[in-house]
Amino acid sequence: MYSFTSRYADILLSHSNPVGSLLTRALFSRTEFKAEDRARLSLAAQGTPLYIMRTSSDLDFLLVMNMLRREKLPEPTRVLPGESLLIRPVNGVFDLTAKFLLGLGENHQAKLLSESVMSGSPALLALFTPGTFFNPDERPRATKALFHILSKLRQDPYTPAVMAVPLIPVWDKSGVRRPLDQWRILEKYMGSQESPGRARAALQMAFSLFTPVIKVGTPVNLRDYLNNHEDQSTMECTKVLRMELLDEIEHEWRTILGPRLLNTEITRRELARNPQVINAYFDAVDSGTTPKHALREIKDAIKEIPASPTNTTLTLYKHSLRVLWYRIFRGFELDDEGFERMREAQNSGPLLLLPCHRNHIDYLILSWLMDRYHLPIPHIAAGQNLSFFPMGPIFRRGGAFFIKRSFKGNKLYKTVLLEYLARLFNEGINVEFFPEGTRSRTGKAVYPKQGLLSMIAELLAQGKIPSPQIVPISIGYEKVIEENAYQQELKGVQKKSEDFLQVIKAGKVVLNRYGRVNIRVGTPFDMKSFMGSALPGTPEFASRIEELALTVISSIIENTLVTSSMLTAAALLCSGHDHTDKGEAFSRFLFFRRIAISMDAHLASTLTDEKDQLRRFNKSLKSFGNAISQKENTIHIHRGRRSQLAYYRNGFLQVIAPLAIYSLATQFGSGAYIMFSYLWDGFLREFPQLNLLDRESERLNQAARYAEIADDQKIYLGFLLPDLLEGQIAAISAMAQMEVGTEVPRKVLMTAMIHH
Repeated sequence: MYSFTSRYADILLSHSNPVGSLLTRALFSRTEFKAEDRARLSLAAQGTPLYIMRTSSDLDFLLVMNMLRREKLPEPTRVLPGESLLIRPVNGVFDLTAKFLLGLGENHQAKLLSESVMSGSPALLALFTPGTFFNPDERPRATKALFHILSKLRQDPYTPAVMAVPLIPVWDKSGVRRPLDQWRILEKYMGSQESPGRARAALQMAFSLFTPVIKVGTPVNLRDYLNNHEDQSTMECTKVLRMELLDEIEHEWRTILGPRLLNTEITRRELARNPQVINAYFDAVDSGTTPKHALREIKDAIKEIPASPTNTTLTLYKHSLRVLWYRIFRGFELDDEGFERMREAQNSGPLLLLPCHRNHIDYLILSWLMDRYHLPIPHIAAGQNLSFFPMGPIFRRGGAFFIKRSFKGNKLYKTVLLEYLARLFNEGINVEFFPEGTRSRTGKAVYPKQGLLSMIAELLAQGKIPSPQIVPISIGYEKVIEENAYQQELKGVQKKSEDFLQVIKAGKVVLNRYGRVNIRVGTPFDMKSFMGSALPGTPEFASRIEELALTVISSIIENTLVTSSMLTAAALLCSGHDHTDKGEAFSRFLFFRRIAISMDAHLASTLTDEKDQLRRFNKSLKSFGNAISQKENTIHIHRGRRSQLAYYRNGFLQVIAPLAIYSLATQFGSGAYIMFSYLWDGFLREFPQLNLLDRESERLNQAARYAEIADDQKIYLGFLLPDLLEGQIAAISAMAQMEVGTEVPRKVLMTAMIHH
């Protein structure tokens, strides 16, 4: 027997009803429903589904009914509460009439629902009913219905399995959650984010651009649940089950939007009252700092550091960035499995996201993707140089917190930052920063900085925070937006400080296209397990921190996506000349592609089709337009533009660094063994992952791989490294000249370097 709510849903969603068909297309056609959620519902459909929602809502109910109908999954035939909110009279009058005159109170409805479920008919149950204008507080429901169902299951052990399935419709995906007591008057009459009233539901629907998400919690087999709680009464089981279902719904909300965030002013006040901050103040005064100066240091730090994310800014981020990305990029190559690993890691603790740094827009892209994958947008550590007006306040409202690049010896500042980080992790907030500390100007990984990692590990060792789950992330671009600025800096032009004028000039990027963006996520790992029992201040602790930082960078390099622009740049530069035959360059392009495959590197999707490689090669040549020119079948590299190509070549070179080093060493004949050792040690900072590898084992591994390469192609690998070696020779030559007062011959330098 269908309840009234199910019947009006049938009418509204019917394809034969023009109004219903229009409503379905307008509101629900862009609903996001993941495969893992579909799998959970399919599992629940093996028994009798009892769909559980947090709050009864017409909009959410229609959304769920449309999804079930579209996926051909069992639809509920009985709903509690069973009356439509759209046409329901004032609650008090309705409830009194139903209960005392008609005998149709909540208990009667609960019995009808339980009988329907026990007969094998799916049902939907809300844990709360929303308030009304006259009685704004939401009211708990579902206890009686769950009690009747559990009672019948205990009485008859042979009834079909009943599967309680939490359903979580989410319209407002890109905001932040506030404690329920904030903006009390507004929430009282418009509802909360999770339990919105009609007006707030309409606003959330509009701001989402009609792209809701339906998440499915872990199904609970109620018979198994009872068997696991045999020592409890049915009423005790009912109360515990209701709380567990509510916790599961809350868990899904946290997975998407994160924990509830306190107002920033409250955070600042609590930092000012923090015992550690107060102790640091008195220590500074005892050490000779004037009270006025110490107090000003603390006030400035408390004012400058904390992020202040807002729903308005994050919503603007989401929609404006989507337009911008699809204007300047040709697409995104994303790691779905990696983001799913990130979601699973979130169950073990707050995430510490550690991406590589290639552009100023890296963190905007990652925050945008976190929203796209329904993960909480992190709080991001940004340099104080980005706090300029008006972008600083915008970044802060988007989740950035600003820190000084160096605060060595400033104990007051460090204490405030430590306590702020502790607060973030203890609240379950994800944190992001760039372990390289700066953008790479060369296209390969920068040797990692260890300051912030050490501070977080120190908090962990002191038992002040839960163990963060470390997530290395590789971000790559077919063409880098700041390419020209990097070339100028490499030529010695002083880097300009960030200001609003630069932001205005950066607006020109919308006039160009920059290829595809690729994101790959490394395997998350637990910081506490990695650090072991190492104590702060000990050599072991410092050693573990450095190894941790190198492990992150190594994972980033391992997950680097090899693109056609990388291979094309390598093919052009490895000839050692400023001009090359186009056919020969393409042959080298194909050779490097085979090398990447043999070393199990991750290839961009554009490199997977072997028949399409000539077109990809030509497109990459076109993207290097201002660095090269083509005349007939000859490609010329313009004077002073080799470093531009080297940026992309280096992205590939870092992936195959051990093989390239071995190849160059073999060109020294009988001195190959000594040269390999010299090159390996000389490139430990150029290629940070080498620090984690055993040199002799890698020499043997690369020797076996090198032996399989055709003799006429081996030289290509050796020519990938010389310009990096030239940089080292130039630096040593300058130092030697300063030492001896005259220019040192190149041959003498090389001999000294190798023997050293």
